[in-house]
Amino acid sequence: MKKQQHREKEQTVSFRMTREDLRRLNAKVIVSGLPRTEYMTRIALQEGIHIFVGRFESDRLGVELKKLRRQLESLEEISKIEDTVKDCIALLEIMIETERGEDGPL
Repeated sequence: MKKQQHREKEQTVSFRMTREDLRRLNAKVIVSGLPRTEYMTRIALQEGIHIFVGRFESDRLGVELKKLRRQLESLEEISKIEDTVKDCIALLEIMIETERGEDGPL
């Protein structure tokens, strides 16, 4: 059924946002554990996003954190370091807000 459902999704939606808004969006997608398309579809259709804690979701978040760590370790240019640090901060802020229940639905 998933393959059939995927074939029906033939339309593309795009929009512009600030770099900071994109950082926050990317962090929310990572914390949600959902694929970006599914996350955006749920948000656009006003469906709730719930975080389910478990091995799979924790693994996905762990992978993202490891990628950020590797990026930080390999960066030499100040501008790239600054962008990666901002990505890390956005991810941590979303995780803290979600933990506290402050941000509302992801």
